[in-house]
Amino acid sequence: MTSERINLTVDLVICMAIKDLARELNISENEARDRIMASKAVELIFDQDNNVWTEGPDALVDLYKEIG
Repeated sequence: MTSERINLTVDLVICMAIKDLARELNISENEARDRIMASKAVELIFDQDNNVWTEGPDALVDLYKEIG
Protein backbone atom coordinates (compact mmCIF):
# COMPACT_ATOMS: atom_id res chain seq x y z
CA MET A 1 0.00 0.00 0.00
CA THR A 2 1.36 3.43 -0.87
CA SER A 3 1.99 6.07 1.75
CA GLU A 4 -0.79 8.19 0.25
CA ARG A 5 -3.32 5.36 0.64
CA ILE A 6 -2.19 4.74 4.19
CA ASN A 7 -2.67 8.43 5.01
CA LEU A 8 -6.19 8.33 3.55
CA THR A 9 -6.97 5.22 5.56
CA VAL A 10 -5.64 6.83 8.74
CA ASP A 11 -7.85 9.86 8.10
CA LEU A 12 -10.90 7.62 7.67
CA VAL A 13 -10.13 5.67 10.84
CA ILE A 14 -9.85 8.93 12.78
CA CYS A 15 -13.15 10.23 11.35
CA MET A 16 -14.94 7.03 12.31
CA ALA A 17 -13.37 7.07 15.77
CA ILE A 18 -14.54 10.66 16.30
CA LYS A 19 -18.13 9.65 15.49
CA ASP A 20 -17.89 6.60 17.78
CA LEU A 21 -16.43 8.60 20.68
CA ALA A 22 -19.08 11.31 20.31
CA ARG A 23 -21.86 8.72 20.50
CA GLU A 24 -20.25 6.85 23.37
CA LEU A 25 -19.62 9.93 25.52
CA ASN A 26 -22.76 11.77 24.39
CA ILE A 27 -20.74 14.79 23.24
CA SER A 28 -20.64 16.69 19.97
CA GLU A 29 -18.47 15.45 17.14
CA ASN A 30 -16.53 18.72 17.39
CA GLU A 31 -15.73 18.02 21.05
CA ALA A 32 -14.79 14.43 20.24
CA ARG A 33 -12.57 15.64 17.40
CA ASP A 34 -10.81 18.12 19.68
CA ARG A 35 -10.24 15.47 22.33
CA ILE A 36 -8.90 12.84 19.93
CA MET A 37 -6.72 15.24 17.95
CA ALA A 38 -5.10 16.50 21.18
CA SER A 39 -4.45 12.99 22.49
CA LYS A 40 -1.38 10.81 22.64
CA ALA A 41 -3.39 8.10 20.92
CA VAL A 42 -3.66 10.09 17.70
CA GLU A 43 0.11 10.52 17.65
CA LEU A 44 0.44 6.73 17.57
CA ILE A 45 -2.03 6.28 14.74
CA PHE A 46 -0.09 8.73 12.56
CA ASP A 47 3.05 6.59 13.05
CA GLN A 48 2.69 4.22 10.11
CA ASP A 49 5.42 1.94 11.38
CA ASN A 50 3.49 0.68 14.42
CA ASN A 51 0.37 -0.31 12.41
CA VAL A 52 -2.12 1.02 14.99
CA TRP A 53 -4.06 2.39 12.05
CA THR A 54 -4.76 -1.16 10.85
CA GLU A 55 -6.78 -1.96 13.98
CA GLY A 56 -9.65 0.38 13.07
CA PRO A 57 -11.66 3.06 14.85
CA ASP A 58 -12.66 0.93 17.86
CA ALA A 59 -9.00 0.36 18.67
CA LEU A 60 -8.29 4.09 18.42
CA VAL A 61 -11.15 4.90 20.80
CA ASP A 62 -9.93 2.23 23.22
CA LEU A 63 -6.38 3.57 23.00
CA TYR A 64 -7.68 7.10 23.59
CA LYS A 65 -9.49 5.93 26.73
CA GLU A 66 -6.43 4.03 27.91
CA ILE A 67 -3.67 6.60 27.38
CA GLY A 68 -5.49 9.83 26.58
